[in-house]
Amino acid sequence: MKNISFFLFTLFIYISVYSQTHPTKIFEGHSWPVNSVAYSPDGKYVVSGSSDNTVKLWNIKNGAMEKNYNDHRYYVSSVDFSPNGKYIVSGSWDKTVKIRDKKNGKVVRTFKGHSEKIVAVKFSPDGKYIASGSQDKTIRIWDIKSGRIKKTLKAGICVYGIAFSPDSKILAATNDNNTIALWSVPSGKLIKKLKGHKNWIGSLCFDKSGDFLLSGSEDNTIIMWNMNNYTPEKYFIGHSSSVPSVSFSLSGKYIVSGSLDNTVKIWSVESTKPLLTLNNGVFVYSVCFSPDGKSVVFGGLDKKVKIWRLPASYK
Repeated sequence: MKNISFFLFTLFIYISVYSQTHPTKIFEGHSWPVNSVAYSPDGKYVVSGSSDNTVKLWNIKNGAMEKNYNDHRYYVSSVDFSPNGKYIVSGSWDKTVKIRDKKNGKVVRTFKGHSEKIVAVKFSPDGKYIASGSQDKTIRIWDIKSGRIKKTLKAGICVYGIAFSPDSKILAATNDNNTIALWSVPSGKLIKKLKGHKNWIGSLCFDKSGDFLLSGSEDNTIIMWNMNNYTPEKYFIGHSSSVPSVSFSLSGKYIVSGSLDNTVKIWSVESTKPLLTLNNGVFVYSVCFSPDGKSVVFGGLDKKVKIWRLPASYK
């Protein structure tokens, strides 16, 4: 009896430790690397964009691929859900931005105007605009209702990272000389440039309050910027290669990062130390916290979409 109890206890400990450093669910279906992932606002779905030219919608509960959108003609570099969860936007190397109805999969808008590959797209939190970043060194702000370009902003460099503030009044975007440009929306007026990274910046994310902005860089570091005084608040150092994706948890207490050092890391904002590290074995291109903060989705070079369920204390 004691041996059985000891075995069950050991098994419980093993499963608990294993789940902290390994994905809980794996979705397979893409035939090329996964470049971008995003959770639906209700946390029930994940959307993924891939170099196989497709966008796929996954049901987290049953693991089913519910939709497979294949109307892009080239790599899908970026995806996002609308704030109400009804629509999915995708940006592609075919130079188009497409908005789809999540329910029926139909394309309701196609935006054209970039002269080079699109590498980043994002819905504004108020649902009025979509921002797209491109290798043509511009950011375009699209009016969703009219389908027209609201503003074209010059970045001076390929725009890998874009993020709207929670009130939709500021658009942060990667800029030349390893800086982040803050633009007023929708006027397009430049507010400020943030300088602190030593190499190009691949990812941006605001916290829920809008007081802080995260940036992940080719210099292997993550910076948390104070948006009240536009200065670096904290540095997160621990990756050994480029950090192309970062995300805040809902509580703002934790951040997740994906890196070309093949790892996904959960960091404490307070201590700036990595608390958990998952070794993915291959490049990680995109990461995102779930809306409830209980899990992380990530994708990368191995063509898979993976869910990492976190311990309860990491909400």
